[in-house]
Amino acid sequence: MTWTRDALAVTAGQFKTRYRREYLTAITIIETVDRSAVVDGLATKRDIGIMAGYSSGATALLLVGPCNGEGQNSGGNRDSLLLGVGRLSVRPTPEFTVGANAGGSADSTRYGVDATLEIRRLVLRGEYRRQHRDAAGPDDHGWFLLGAYRVKYWAQLVVRQEDFQRPAIPATPRNRATTMGVNIELAAAHIRIWANYVSRRIGTTRRGA
Repeated sequence: MTWTRDALAVTAGQFKTRYRREYLTAITIIETVDRSAVVDGLATKRDIGIMAGYSSGATALLLVGPCNGEGQNSGGNRDSLLLGVGRLSVRPTPEFTVGANAGGSADSTRYGVDATLEIRRLVLRGEYRRQHRDAAGPDDHGWFLLGAYRVKYWAQLVVRQEDFQRPAIPATPRNRATTMGVNIELAAAHIRIWANYVSRRIGTTRRGA
């Protein structure tokens, strides 16, 4: 349920928590088949709560609110703790957007920054994320950089480099990957085909897909 008045909007219920930009981007328009490991691993994802948003035209958007912290379709709260999340995105020019976000509960803190530059056929995007847990040793952290270029109005080339580190998990302390692909749009962009090649290294082991 959403209530709006002028530049203010308040949403209550279950929704995507307004935290990471790549996670908020719909899967139908994202440039790669999979989201980056750091976003998929550290995103707060869907939850039950209340979110207030205030926009200044197309220039800035502030989102903030508390959530249950238990994830999707979970109405209970096992530890009686809430998760607070917030995001501020600023668009100083039509081509450039920068964002910052933070989330925290009694036992952990998450924060990150992201930026996107879109100039005609070129898209450059990057994100950095970090999570601190009070009782889990070193912080989880990671980043990705993505570049996409539309060679034709219906064909886009994509490359993404990413690095996600979880030092407190000995079995998979580091996840590095390079993704290369092409996106094809057909029938006036109503049909989209992704083709990706991923070279991934988990710890010291390399995998291709």
